[in-house]
Amino acid sequence: MTQPSHKEGKIKTQLKRLNCSVGLLQETHLNDKEHKKLKREWVGQVFSASCESGKKRGVAILCHRSPDLVPDKVYEDKEGQHVMVVGTIGNTNITILNLYPPNEDDPGVFFRDIALLLAESSKDGRGFQLCCEPKCR
Repeated sequence: MTQPSHKEGKIKTQLKRLNCSVGLLQETHLNDKEHKKLKREWVGQVFSASCESGKKRGVAILCHRSPDLVPDKVYEDKEGQHVMVVGTIGNTNITILNLYPPNEDDPGVFFRDIALLLAESSKDGRGFQLCCEPKCR
């Protein structure tokens, strides 16, 4: 088994110390295979998006081994700028969206695409509530 990089190890140790159930990572610069390697220790599930054109951008959602997130649908951006998981934890419907907004592309197009993604994913009748948790910052 490959050992985690120093930076990866420090980030995961910090998230574990904070008792995070879900960690959102941006600018990972990892490909799909490397994102899968994040699943170890306390991490039970990894949902990620990698940039197809090289090691740039990249986002990941790390979920603790418990409670178990049961994904119904996962939306992965081929440019590595967002990943979204729609699913359930216990009897609670949940949507987790991790964004890495562009600094070189047209931000208007990016946010339009995100609005369309949210509209598409909510066709099943699920509503959206915004939850910002300052304790995890």
